[in-house]
Amino acid sequence: IFVDLRAVEIAIRYGNQNAVDIFLRRGARLRTLTWRIAVISEPEFVLVLIRKLLDDAAILFRRKRPLEALHRFEYALEKCSELMGDKIDQENVMQASNVVKNKTEFIRLAPIQSQLREYKVQILLAMASLKRKNHELADALSFTTEGLRLAENNDSRFELYLCRAKCFFDNKNIVKAREDAEAAATIRPDNSDVKNLLSILSMPSL
Repeated sequence: IFVDLRAVEIAIRYGNQNAVDIFLRRGARLRTLTWRIAVISEPEFVLVLIRKLLDDAAILFRRKRPLEALHRFEYALEKCSELMGDKIDQENVMQASNVVKNKTEFIRLAPIQSQLREYKVQILLAMASLKRKNHELADALSFTTEGLRLAENNDSRFELYLCRAKCFFDNKNIVKAREDAEAAATIRPDNSDVKNLLSILSMPSL
């Protein structure tokens, strides 16, 4: 079915985890066909590819290359959305996706949906933090709100509430900032960041 496969794609097709790891460490580039082969051959490799993007983004951010890191996060977010079926229509056909073509392929991804959801939440939080640093508060607020809609554990909810509270504070929306800071405090009442933020938000001058 597939022709002109790259080395990493052959490794995925034959389920060779060690080879996949080696090729990714050496900088193998991902393309639509790479994702297609992972979906059809072994969905667990989809998670490996997502994780690779997140690791690359983290490295780029540490090297003070935030724009390139953001591009990695955006690509990972796009793939998570496709693979989670965010654009599936009423006839169970994947729309605007070159990765998952039909309901049968989507069902194959069922075992990894929970992990995809967790990755998507991590990506949204990371992108929100980057956008906040760039003072793009509308985008940051949008990402944190979407993350809270998807978050399934208190650790993620805490980080998202705290990030959104800081975004609201930066945007001078003190009421909303206090609401989110208090929500974060209900999860981790002893957290120093939350305590400091609530202390600032309680100042009479605000």
